[in-house]
Amino acid sequence: MSTILIVDDDHGILTAWRRLLRAEGYWVDIADSGEAGLIAADKMRPDLIVTDLSMPGMSGVEFCHLLRRDPRFLAVPLILASAEHENFYGAPAWDEAWKKPVAIETILASISRLLQGLLD
Repeated sequence: MSTILIVDDDHGILTAWRRLLRAEGYWVDIADSGEAGLIAADKMRPDLIVTDLSMPGMSGVEFCHLLRRDPRFLAVPLILASAEHENFYGAPAWDEAWKKPVAIETILASISRLLQGLLD
């Protein structure tokens, strides 16, 4: 069973996405900030991480960059989700970006594709 960590300060999104992914057979943990996400990632060693862009304190971009500096998370797919349209400069530290609101079909297809890439 694949493990997924969702990091978002919106508790409605955390609840909805966790329910959706658990119903699909994934083991899901949640964190409501970048700092809590780093602790959770260290403890659970997820197969995939979804993070929000805009969170108090540490942004999703900073969170992704910190994970990519840790050799344990280099191969873990990262998805950055945002309700805002952002232009980022330089190479992104994430594998995919979602524009919120995200369709259920997009969430499931994206996660399946990224996790399949780990098996290939």
